[in-house]
Amino acid sequence: QLVKSGDKGSQDVDTLVEIGPRFCLNPVRILSGSFGGTTLWQNPDFVTPNRMRAMRKRGKQDVVRERRDQMKKRKKHQAKHFIGEDELDLVF
Repeated sequence: QLVKSGDKGSQDVDTLVEIGPRFCLNPVRILSGSFGGTTLWQNPDFVTPNRMRAMRKRGKQDVVRERRDQMKKRKKHQAKHFIGEDELDLVF
């Protein structure tokens, strides 16, 4: 917002006053026309929201897959080292 100084005796000096939150724009692509045309510049570091979501989902898949593999490994270990039922369990 442009604000003029209130002093009558001094020169009129316009100042800028911030009115609201700041925000940054992250350009993805610059085109030769207004809304189309050839691509003049493209941001190589830009990652689409869908790709970010897929990467988070893939990370969760790895955790679940690792847990499932641990459970299978544990069941094999228990089956391999099975001692049998205790005969004294029936006594009491």
